Amino acid sequence: MQLSVSEALKKGVEAHKAGQLQEAEKAYTYILKAQPKHPDANHNMGILAVGVGKPEASLPFFNTATVAKPQVVQFWLSYVDVLIVLGRIIEAQGVFDQAILKGVKGEEFDKLKRHLISLSDPVAVAGTNILDTIKLDKAIRLADKATKNGRKEEAKKIYQNVIERFPKHKKALAALNGMNSGVLAAGPILSTQQQQLVIDLFAKGQFKQALSSACQLLRSFPTSSLLHNIVGASNAGLMQFEAAIASYEKALDIDPNAPETHYNMAASLNDNGSVELAQASYKQALKLKPNYPDATKNLGNILYDNKDYQAALECFDKLNDKYSVSRALECTYCMEQYDEFNQRISSIAKNNPSNIRVAALSAFAAQQLKQPDAYPFCKKPNELVAFSNLKYHMADYEAFIDALLNEMNEKETSWEPKNHATKSGFHTAGNLFTKPSPALQVLEGVVHKELGLFYEQFKGLDNGLIQNWPIKSDVKSWYVRMLKNGHQSAHIHSAGCVSGVVYLKTVDAPTDNEGAIEFGLHGYGYPVKDADYPKRVYQPNKGDIVLFPSSLFHQTVPVLKNVERCVIAFDLRK
Repeated sequence: MQLSVSEALKKGVEAHKAGQLQEAEKAYTYILKAQPKHPDANHNMGILAVGVGKPEASLPFFNTATVAKPQVVQFWLSYVDVLIVLGRIIEAQGVFDQAILKGVKGEEFDKLKRHLISLSDPVAVAGTNILDTIKLDKAIRLADKATKNGRKEEAKKIYQNVIERFPKHKKALAALNGMNSGVLAAGPILSTQQQQLVIDLFAKGQFKQALSSACQLLRSFPTSSLLHNIVGASNAGLMQFEAAIASYEKALDIDPNAPETHYNMAASLNDNGSVELAQASYKQALKLKPNYPDATKNLGNILYDNKDYQAALECFDKLNDKYSVSRALECTYCMEQYDEFNQRISSIAKNNPSNIRVAALSAFAAQQLKQPDAYPFCKKPNELVAFSNLKYHMADYEAFIDALLNEMNEKETSWEPKNHATKSGFHTAGNLFTKPSPALQVLEGVVHKELGLFYEQFKGLDNGLIQNWPIKSDVKSWYVRMLKNGHQSAHIHSAGCVSGVVYLKTVDAPTDNEGAIEFGLHGYGYPVKDADYPKRVYQPNKGDIVLFPSSLFHQTVPVLKNVERCVIAFDLRK
């Protein structure tokens, strides 16, 4: 008999209190499968993660709990506490600020407030607290806005009020001096070097460092729209979408006509589940900047996800990049406009015969519609899968794997990174083969050898993948560590031509193919007419190397056991 959510929660809490952590996890997982945003189940899963020494893994659960039920003080206390434990004080302050804005109060919350102040500024002026800072920031923004709109007397009064409360506030003093001398004070200006610092950190995927640097700079440059955008984008990169939205709101208070900020806001609103608001923000960005490809593309994606294929098609057809061309093709397929679909396939084949996403859909549609595959890249990708193992390249391959794992454990990773297929797992950013260590240099050599063997194995085939084999071998690699329930949804690698994976940790004695890689023609929610399309499941062993066309859909069967599944994946790029 199936349990109700309330029964499962009661069972989980009882097991949790009794120290039966596996039983508690089963109960909470049962609830989250039915209600992914259930606040108590998410909070308790976070507590479980902290209890078993995995505080980093608790953060997504605490974030979901606070978003789902922000009035519960304990959810915020747990969230801020674990950030403090991890040493992420600025992020803890950001979460605390969110709680204040949500109206959270209480004795325990006041204690935490004093603790945070001592951590962030041990010599803080008596009477200054985080709530004061929020009010101060808002007051400065109001004064700046009044100044820009010519309401100097109103601005002057606000600055005077600030000086009464904070006599040494530099910006307010400078503004008042400027007004009294007849000079308009614009406040301190962020230097090009300071801007580039935070931009570079963000561009490298170092979201924590970018967030920290931007927050520090905001103390001196509170009216910098760029810094508020970096704070927002960094929070979004860390999956903290509520905090991101709050930062973009501050940026828009400073510059309401910035299309890039409306675009950033739209992305975080969409990621946070506010789809209609996201559409409105994308449309506002396009109103301010009609020729804005990314906004056009993302608006099309939202419309596509809502099954408004015709409106999505109109967006994608305004652009001619590979992604938009493939998405427009997907719209015609979903609307069952097969003549139009086939005409587009023929046109794309002539103009761009190596669009990986088009190749994937074309192979699937050919099987579904029982017609020849007109796209030349790789017509039967499921038949081009090759297998090898590290032991064929070195004697002590297990010691080599241990060395790689030790190195990977030192790498910065992101939990369930945005725009990736990984769930319940961590993922590195960038390219492991950029300035590689000695161990990674060896692995890179192995990968190049295996790519050469792949070419030799299939060089007799008549397809674009083989005929247009890259002259220069450019390989990108990354590390993925999955935990219990870890998996990847069916996806392709549109930036590559051949993809592969090296298995460092696999599932021993697997149940129901857990941890296996499954190849197939279907993915991305394409409508299915014939469910009997080719599939292939391979259960990997430690050291295995698997290579396949980048246009072949592949996914990971969820890991059921409480173990790790660790791989280094790679793409041979065109």
